[in-house]
Amino acid sequence: MPQTHKVLGQSNPSATTLTTLYTVPAATQTICSSLAICNTGSTATTYRVAVRPAGAAIATSQYLAYDAAIDRKSTRLNSSHEWISRMPSSA
Repeated sequence: MPQTHKVLGQSNPSATTLTTLYTVPAATQTICSSLAICNTGSTATTYRVAVRPAGAAIATSQYLAYDAAIDRKSTRLNSSHEWISRMPSSA
């Protein structure tokens, strides 16, 4: 089966709001190879990322990142399961 690379979703959720970014279609599989989290605000903050099985309520065991810190005006990039932190040159 050929592999197709694409953007699965983008979101700018409200604070403290659980947001579904992507739902895998039925009878398919999806591999998420990269995840970028950007803080465009002027103060540091935290974020959470979870992978939730279909129909399941969110649970602590499903979090990949829980209250992880991100500096102001910075980006966290997850690629190949390794968290990398970057500060833009304009920060």
